[in-house]
Amino acid sequence: MSDPDYWDETDHDLLTAIVIGNLGHGSLMLHTSGYPSDDLLSRLARTGPCFSVIWSDFCPAAATLFRQEGDYISFNYISWDCLLDPDEASVESWIQATPPGTQGWLGHRKVAILLTGESLCGGVIDESWMAAEHAVFPIWEEETEDDG
Repeated sequence: MSDPDYWDETDHDLLTAIVIGNLGHGSLMLHTSGYPSDDLLSRLARTGPCFSVIWSDFCPAAATLFRQEGDYISFNYISWDCLLDPDEASVESWIQATPPGTQGWLGHRKVAILLTGESLCGGVIDESWMAAEHAVFPIWEEETEDDG
C-alpha cells in the first residue's frame, strides 16, 4: 500500500484513511473521521489493548480504549460533555489515572494522547514505530449520480 502508484489508480477522491499499527502488546488505530464500530475495536483487543484515536485537522478529537477483558472507555476531548462512555465519572477517573493526568489532557492533548497510548500498550511511538509497516485502509469518497 505504500506504492504511490496505488493511490493514483482510482477515479475516486481519497476521503480518509485508517492506520492500525502494533504498539507494544496492543494496537494503535489512527484515523481522521468517524467512529470505528465497537465490534472492530473489540476484535483488535483480543490480543491486547486497542487504543483508537480520531485525529482531526490540528489535534486529537476523540479516543476509545478497548481491553481484552471487554471493558472500554470512550470520550471526545474537544467537548468534554459529549460522548462520555460508559459515564462521566468513569472517564474522568480514567483520564486522571493516565500518565499526563487531567492537567496534561487539558493543556497538551497531542502529547497526552501519545503518552497514554504508549503507557496503555507498553510500547514507544518513536521514529522506529513511525517507519514500521502498518495496516492502512483507504476510504474513498463515493461517487453519486450528481457527480456525473
